[in-house]
Parts: sequence; structure tokens; C-alpha cells
Amino acid sequence: MAVSFRSVDATNFPKAQEQETDDFLFWKDFQPVIVHQEHGPITDVEFSLKQPFIYAVTNSTRVQLFNPYNNKAAKVIGRFKEVAYSGTIRSDGRLLCAGGEEGIIRLFDIDTKSQLRNFKGHNGAVRKCRFTSDNMKIASFSDDKTVRLFDISTESIVANFRDHQDHVRCGATSNTNQDIIISGSYDHTVRVFDCRAGSCVSGMNHGCPVESILLHPAGNILYSAGGDWIKVWDLLGGGRLLHTMESHHKTVTCLCFAKNNTRLVSGSLDRNVKVYDSSTFDVVHSFQFPNQILSVAVAPDDKKLLVGSVDGSLHVRVRTADAGSTKVKKPAPAHTRFAKERKRIVAETDVVIESKKRREKQARYDIFLRRFEHSKALDAALTLEIRTREPEVTVSVMVELIRRSALRAAVAGRDEAKLFPLVGFIHKNISNPRFMTVLIDVANVVLDLYSDQFGQNPELDQLFNKLNETLNAEVRYQEELVKISGCLDVLLNGGHLRDEEANC
Repeated sequence: MAVSFRSVDATNFPKAQEQETDDFLFWKDFQPVIVHQEHGPITDVEFSLKQPFIYAVTNSTRVQLFNPYNNKAAKVIGRFKEVAYSGTIRSDGRLLCAGGEEGIIRLFDIDTKSQLRNFKGHNGAVRKCRFTSDNMKIASFSDDKTVRLFDISTESIVANFRDHQDHVRCGATSNTNQDIIISGSYDHTVRVFDCRAGSCVSGMNHGCPVESILLHPAGNILYSAGGDWIKVWDLLGGGRLLHTMESHHKTVTCLCFAKNNTRLVSGSLDRNVKVYDSSTFDVVHSFQFPNQILSVAVAPDDKKLLVGSVDGSLHVRVRTADAGSTKVKKPAPAHTRFAKERKRIVAETDVVIESKKRREKQARYDIFLRRFEHSKALDAALTLEIRTREPEVTVSVMVELIRRSALRAAVAGRDEAKLFPLVGFIHKNISNPRFMTVLIDVANVVLDLYSDQFGQNPELDQLFNKLNETLNAEVRYQEELVKISGCLDVLLNGGHLRDEEANC
């Protein structure tokens, strides 16, 4: 009796499932809508606090105001002779201020785009500017190591602080007190200034150049970003350090709030945007982008995410559904419903003849396996689409070849064009715990068959050298894990002994 052919089963290598928490479902709902390509690095993005939540994008020598409905530039403010920085919209949504390399802060009317004020006094680039909570003054933070406060009505300097020893690249104003200004500098410090006292009233050491700071609207918690970590400070407790978050592996460049200030969002040069729970400081979600990130912003209604990159690309992501909403299922067309009803009406005297099921279309590697063409089956499983998107399928084919004792025959006799994808796949996936056992056996077969070709092809030698480096790194990791496991065993055993002695 003939036995039916059984297709390759890739379920032996299931993917690790992410835990579907409320935060995971919320942030997963942000889908890419459009990517704007600008002419320079996007240093700042910011939403208006007033509906319809227009957003300002600062890059090159202009500030663009985008329509939130079609995500297109509705207005362009280009009165800058040099690079502009920190396009900031006032809380009432009527005015916008921006600094720049010229050392001048410019104030614009958003409706007419006309320039209303020029604030001069800095000797270096103004990297950040912020409106005070009363909307009557502007705080500026400059590369000339100073922090200044300007009065909008008179264009005069109200306060000038010279406490920093290096470039001041970021700053914030308090929503609860119009006289409090906070700055972050490349001298590794974060300083709190009180305009009533005219001096610095508190200072914190971040430990590396400060790229961004963010003050909680309540005025009690401050976040500072610089290096590959974010520090949380208690301002009411005299600048006491509460926590350090180290989830990025390159410099953190920007911070913002989301979900009514209960979530902190950070962007980094490691091309990742991470979302933290501001109460537990745990990472609840992360996004990955193709380029290094300089700016990030979330809309006040949490329906839009903006990410600006060093290559001038502005990524716009929009939530496809509101949290907690239920999708309404559309009714099926009438003819479909009637057809289903007719199908259900069967009389007792009727004879029901089941239609033959269509034969499922087999994958190419299954077709070759059925014909015992093992080398072609391996080639079909190593196509670019399968080996990149479904590596578990490629490994499952290798497992089937091992089961048939046909792996050596399938790997042998390959030219350089067919050998490169195989070695590249092994190099990329051999450190994956799901595939490691199988790929080690495959790598041994490849080395046995093609070791005599070392030194003949520089590209192939380079690929084998990378594979060797990956294996050596994995061995080092395993050795470190064994050491850590031994240390944990000692600690746990010591704890058990103390418990036993206490019980005795």
C-alpha cells in the first residue's frame, strides 16, 4: 500500500510569542502612514496643544507646519539664513518661536507666518527655546554656555545665567511656576534656575553630555537623557536620583510624554524608539526605524507618532483604531447569505454528495523532496524570500534531509553561487537557540566538504571568517552564562542554608 507524501512541517521551530499586554496592543496599533524626505537632519518635532494638533518640523533653514489630516506641509517658515533649531508652538497655538545657528530667536505668527520679534544677545547657536507658562517670556539655551530669559513685549533680556561650563543643548520651563527654568549641558550637569533669585538653586550630575531633558507637568519629576541612559530626578527632594534606565545601547537624543504623561518615549542613535511606564520605569514597547533618531513626538490625543532622523526622513505613524474600540463586522452581501441558507436546506430524502477537495499546492522544496532531488530541494529552501522571512522553513528542510541521510549529498557539488547563500544562512542564524543544534551539524558537513577551497576565493574566506567569529562569540557567551549560573547557585544555596539554620 502506497504511503502518501507528507510535506515539510516547520512547526518544530515555533517563534517566540510576545506577551500581548494592554501597552503592547496599544502601541502595536501605530501603523506607518507616510515618510517625508527632507533636505537636512530633522532636529525637532512638536505638536500644538490645541486642536486640530498641527505639528511643527524643524530642519535645515526652515520650520514646516503640517496639516494633521493629510500629513502635508501647510505652511513653511523660511526666514532663517542658517540652520534653524527648536520650532516651538505656544500653548495657545497662535505663536511659534525658533532658534538657530545665527544666535537669534525669532517669533512668528502662525496664521500669517509674519515675523513679530527678533531676540538678540547670544554669541552662539540657540539650540533650544521654550515659552514660559504665562506665555509672556521665552527661555533660550545656547552654545555660548548661557541660559537667557527674554520678555516678548519689550524684546529685552530679563535674566542671564552663566553657570554652565560647556554648550547648553536642551532646556525646559515649568508649567507650575513661570520663574523656574531647567537646562542640560555638555558639561554633564542639569541645573535649575529661579528667576526671582537670579541664580542656580539646584544642580544634578548626569554623568555624560546631556542631550535632552523633560519635566513632568506636575513639576516634581525631571528626566535627563545623555549617553545610553536616562536618569530620573526628584526635584522636590532636592534633585535626588530616583532611577536610571539603560535600555538603549547608543546615545539617547530625545524624550517626550504620551498617554496623559503616564508613558515616557525616548529616541536614540541606535535607531530605536522605546516606551517606558513612568511609574515602574519598565520598557513596555519599542519601535525600530531605519536611521538614527534625533527627535520624537506623540500627539496630545495619542493618535499620531512622529520620528525625525539624521538623514532627513520624517516617519509618521497613526493609530488605526482607538483603544478599547470594537470593530463592527460588515454584513455579508445578500447573495452570499442566500447561498449559505440554500446550502443548509437539505431534505431527509436527499443524498448529499461531498465535493472533492482540491489538492493543496505544494511548495517547490516539497516537490523536489517528493522526487528525491535533495540538492534542488535545499536550493528551493534557500531562496532569498524563504531564508529571510521564514528561516524555520529552511531549517525544517535541513532536518528532513538529515532524517533521510541525504544532507551530505545535497550540500556536495555546489559552486560559489550556490554555496554563498548556504554559508550566509548558517552565519546569520547559528546563534539562534531555535536553530543552533541543526545548523551546527550542517556547518560541520559544509566544512568537511569545502575545507580544501579555503584561500581560493577571498569573498568565501571572508564569509567563513565571519562564521568563525560568530561561533567564538557564542562560545564566550556560553562560558559567561556558566559562570553566572555558578554564582547564582552559590547565592541560592547560601540562602537555603540560612533558612534551614533559622528553622532549627
